[in-house]
Amino acid sequence: MTVSYKPYITISGTIKSEKIVGTAVFVIINGNSYGAKCNTQSGVFELDVKLHKIANAAEIIITLIDINGL
Repeated sequence: MTVSYKPYITISGTIKSEKIVGTAVFVIINGNSYGAKCNTQSGVFELDVKLHKIANAAEIIITLIDINGL
């Protein structure tokens, strides 16, 4: 998984299990949670989170959750 951010953060990676058709991605920045759900059959997900309202991102925590397990 790769993470990069300038004015925005881009998260991309590969879901290895073919049974997974969706992943909930939550980005926690300075205690604030930003999330998006991306359903996929190809096993690839990508998420862009705009950071235009965040001047200083002191801490970025990325959590991947299999929505099929919820």
